[in-house]
Amino acid sequence: MKSPVYPIAKFFADKAAPDYATQRHISDILSAYDDLIENNRRRMALLEESARLLYREWFVHLRFPGHEHTALPMACRRVGSGRLLGDIAQIRETVSPGL
Repeated sequence: MKSPVYPIAKFFADKAAPDYATQRHISDILSAYDDLIENNRRRMALLEESARLLYREWFVHLRFPGHEHTALPMACRRVGSGRLLGDIAQIRETVSPGL
């Protein structure tokens, strides 16, 4: 079976390869872009972890800025005490717009 010839391969089939210095220059540029991409991936991972920790701190543990001076409803204070959600709130099977 004959292997498929891709358009890019057809374009370069009759072209001579650039000299070594040009290839090295292209390689250096692509390597720099690879390094930038990897650096951005690490940054994104750190930012995502920071967002998760901030969410947990503010909305799970309720330690948001100014929480010392904010009166919370009793239900919010006891959520972590092992009580069921059904004990402190009405649970609906379906949600309708406007309800």
